[in-house]
Amino acid sequence: MFIHPTALKQMNRMPHGLRVKCDKAIAHFERDRSHPGLQFKQLKSSPHYSIRIDQDYRGILQRTKGETFLLIAVSARQSVYDNLPEDVATDVNRVTGEFEVIPLDDVEKVAAAEPRADAAIAGTQVPPPLFDGFTDKELVDLGVAPVLMPSVREIRTETGLFRLVDVIPQHSANVLIELATGTSIDDVYEKITAPRVTTDVDVTDIDSAVERTIGTAVRSDDPAVKAMLEGDFEAWRLFLHPSQRALVESDHRGPVKVSGGPGTGKTVVALHRAARLARAAEPDDRILLTSYSANLAADLEDKLRGILPRELAGRVEVANVDKITRRIAFAGLRPAPQIADTQQQRDHWQTVLDAAGETEFDVPFCIDEWQHVVSAQMINAQHEYESAPRIGRIRRMSRAQRARYWQLLTAFKKRLQDEGQWTFEQVQLRAALSEEMRRMMEPARYQHVIVDEAQDLTAAHWRLLRALVEPGANDLFAVGDPHQRIFAQPVTLSSLGINVKGRSRRLEISYRSTRQILATATSVMAGSTVDDLDGGIDDLTRYRAIVSGTDPRFVATDSTDTELDAIVAQIKEWDHVDRTAIAVCAPYTHQAKRLAAQLSAAGIPTERLGKTPPTEPDAIHVATMARLKGLEYRCIVICGVNADQFPRGFATELADADPTAYQAAMQRERALLFVAATRARDALTFVWHGEPTEFLRSRLREGQRYRASRKGHPSSATGSRMDSPGDVCHGEP
Repeated sequence: MFIHPTALKQMNRMPHGLRVKCDKAIAHFERDRSHPGLQFKQLKSSPHYSIRIDQDYRGILQRTKGETFLLIAVSARQSVYDNLPEDVATDVNRVTGEFEVIPLDDVEKVAAAEPRADAAIAGTQVPPPLFDGFTDKELVDLGVAPVLMPSVREIRTETGLFRLVDVIPQHSANVLIELATGTSIDDVYEKITAPRVTTDVDVTDIDSAVERTIGTAVRSDDPAVKAMLEGDFEAWRLFLHPSQRALVESDHRGPVKVSGGPGTGKTVVALHRAARLARAAEPDDRILLTSYSANLAADLEDKLRGILPRELAGRVEVANVDKITRRIAFAGLRPAPQIADTQQQRDHWQTVLDAAGETEFDVPFCIDEWQHVVSAQMINAQHEYESAPRIGRIRRMSRAQRARYWQLLTAFKKRLQDEGQWTFEQVQLRAALSEEMRRMMEPARYQHVIVDEAQDLTAAHWRLLRALVEPGANDLFAVGDPHQRIFAQPVTLSSLGINVKGRSRRLEISYRSTRQILATATSVMAGSTVDDLDGGIDDLTRYRAIVSGTDPRFVATDSTDTELDAIVAQIKEWDHVDRTAIAVCAPYTHQAKRLAAQLSAAGIPTERLGKTPPTEPDAIHVATMARLKGLEYRCIVICGVNADQFPRGFATELADADPTAYQAAMQRERALLFVAATRARDALTFVWHGEPTEFLRSRLREGQRYRASRKGHPSSATGSRMDSPGDVCHGEP
């Protein structure tokens, strides 16, 4: 049995008990469809079939060619009887040729809830219909189902649109969302419709339409579908949605780059890609699955065990990229060099500058030049540095100045050598160059390399990965989101020998966060420009969530003590949620340490995330924002986001000293808050004391305008000030 996307949405919204009954009925059907408890039968005067879910519900099936069935809906028994329920419409999309299922009752309820001009209160302005500027023919030609037209014409608000796209076929939803956000008809056709056009569609040929639809449906024996039906949050995170499956199963002649917004399933795609290659590999083949941090790599390894048998998992090495880098860079070195931390590097630079009597260059500039010009471009000689571009750097450097800086850098490296220390930049450069030299004489170490969180890798990392795998079919597969870059500097893959031209793909549907959470997180990035890892610009305009939920909560307090009280109160409100699916995060490590201790003292089982995976089976997780990168939770509290703490001090200190570096640092701070917010699936709360961070103010102002516009309405907010202690605002306008 396959499950149509419409039925999958229905079941995902059901109470847990009813979902379990659906799972049992499907299992019975697959074992023995003649089982008397199923009451399997064909409906009268209809090609559809029904099975019994329980006393009150029936599953509606469409038979395909042969013995395969497609579950298209789960309906109340009284609406089924011997005929297809009146509230379910089926049709063949005349553009895509797919078999579509439309829950008419749900669609009509959405339309009926929209404000109507003839029912407006005197003096109240009713917004015009969103799609007044388009004719029915234009919408239908783009692939919107004709049966939806009356309801589409009633949609006047963003909320109504979100509710409508929750229940209609995905292609129609994609078209309407793009038009509503201002995309022209021609651009919508090129981006959304043209790739899905099927020639010579016969709307009476149901069998062919169902066969096409199987490609967008899911199999009922998919372990992740069973997990969803049983309410297993962890296993649901591994679910491979139909829109992602093609990326996993396709073959390519060279490197592939997959970009996607938060929650679009990039990590899931990377995991299933590794599993798919492992299944097809020869016993001696080696596959590398890597990511930026040790925490993410550990999480990847744990998840891989959930989708790949142990005997095949051995073909996949899972390791963070710096572990591989150190292993290659330190090979043959005894003892291994120590890594100089930030303060040690500052001290070394200061000693070098003092010894040289240097007054023009200071420590922050020297470090920034080393990291963002010399190391970022893998410069290894003075003549390379003297001609290297320094685009975006505020200080112009003459040839003489560059020569003097190179002398200082040489002295800095000499101090490190004398102390038996290296910087991370030196480790990365040595590893990349060593592997490139090894490849001149020996075969590559891996047949395939899959990279998660690709946006946080440096140029040296990419040079190393390019050398680790033999160029050819399915060699490099990288997934990432440039908007979530919080560590590395931007890179251009083509300049590093990784050509993804014609092999760049995008994931645009968020399966994790609700629309309300995604909208709030996206507002944090407003006004920023982000590269796409290959010389272009990436944006968030096409990313959208398919699930609606509650608005994020904003809680203003007047002190660290009342901030803690608000956090405790929020966690207690979530007492129905498994504790390991709840996280609390803050900007700084010392804040996370203090929070973990305070929450434990308040009687809340707590585990602070470190470099190793969590082990406590019944504790909420406390971490820095950065530590949550790549993870996922049902509910998250982000605290400490007051103006004097976030953006963090080291970023704001650059405002006068180096405006260019300041802008880059502020971009990373925005990305950090964006990352933390998008880890939440169901609920998100921001807590601060004093003034909130500037990154939230635009969203808070929207909330204030919303409350003001509804003043006096029976369901309006109280109108309390956002900056008053303890105030709570739901921020979706």
